[in-house]
Amino acid sequence: MDEENGGRRSDIAAEKGHPATPVKGSTRDRSQSAGLSLSASSVWEALRSPLRMQMLEAIGSSGGTDARRLAAVLGSSPPRLYYHLRILVDAGLVRANEEPARRPGRGPAAVIYEPALPELPPEFFTRDGAARERSARLLHAVAATGLEAAVPTNGHARGIADFRHESLSDTEIVEIQRHVEGIRHILNQARNRRRKRATLEAATAFVGVCVAPLSAQTLPDHPIHLGGGNGVA
Repeated sequence: MDEENGGRRSDIAAEKGHPATPVKGSTRDRSQSAGLSLSASSVWEALRSPLRMQMLEAIGSSGGTDARRLAAVLGSSPPRLYYHLRILVDAGLVRANEEPARRPGRGPAAVIYEPALPELPPEFFTRDGAARERSARLLHAVAATGLEAAVPTNGHARGIADFRHESLSDTEIVEIQRHVEGIRHILNQARNRRRKRATLEAATAFVGVCVAPLSAQTLPDHPIHLGGGNGVA
């Protein structure tokens, strides 16, 4: 993985006494950022890492932060994150600015990382065929990382994981879609709450919801029960 290799390179540099240098400025201005899309190779290379997707969301929801605070939330280190931050800046997704309110004699100025756009517009993910295909790949990547935590719930009372093919009536599909929309509403409320607080927060749950028509014939799946509590996969 590129983020793992780059993170190791940054950590090695820090161990040798040469910490990775924070980025001092963005290569694009705000007007250029407004035209960003997953169609652009640099943007795709920046966001195809689930970690950098998380970092972009954290930077956007907090309104701007430095590497130290971001590392604390992620349980990482600033030298490791500079590699990823540099990629986000070079892609035009994040701007890097020196902290203006630094007291004299208190060491080097902190670099504040701010979102290039307050919100990624829908067309960022759907502008053309390439953007839509890459959006689907991002969704797969996010789902895969979440499932690593969701499946081995081991009967945790608050953990639920249930995936299967099933034969459903149109009425049942509509009922599931109604519940899915309710869950999306809860998730959007939580996101809006985070953005109003404008603080860095760690995630406390992975939520994945989906109902989709099948394009090819297959058989229903037998439920797999991990046992205990509500933990089901």
